[in-house]
Amino acid sequence: MRLTMVGCLALTLAGCGGLSMTSATGNGGGTGSGPTASVTIQDYAFTPSTITIQTGTTINWVNNGPSSHSVTSDTTGQFDSGALAAPMGNGYGGMTSGGLFQMKFTTPGTYKYHCMFHASMHGTITVQ
Repeated sequence: MRLTMVGCLALTLAGCGGLSMTSATGNGGGTGSGPTASVTIQDYAFTPSTITIQTGTTINWVNNGPSSHSVTSDTTGQFDSGALAAPMGNGYGGMTSGGLFQMKFTTPGTYKYHCMFHASMHGTITVQ
């Protein structure tokens, strides 16, 4: 059911013409063509916390922190990753990757976001 809800949200956002969710939580998922940028979630912070990108850029957020985090728009309903899992031991002495969230920004503007689990975590995206 979660995938269905995420799929509906992606279609809704794409129809609004400002953002498109290309992959929800999980490891992987294609972003299609175009430029990409990365934000790491670790030590209860988004790094970088402020990023400027060009229209059409996909941002990849990866949780490398010790607990679950989210990428949640300050504007209700704009985008929300849901809980992104922390990396975990794989039973063979290695680690699995943490949760991944990808968004493509197609409209210029300023997009502020936060972690729904940790009030001190904030980020800003400027799309030119």
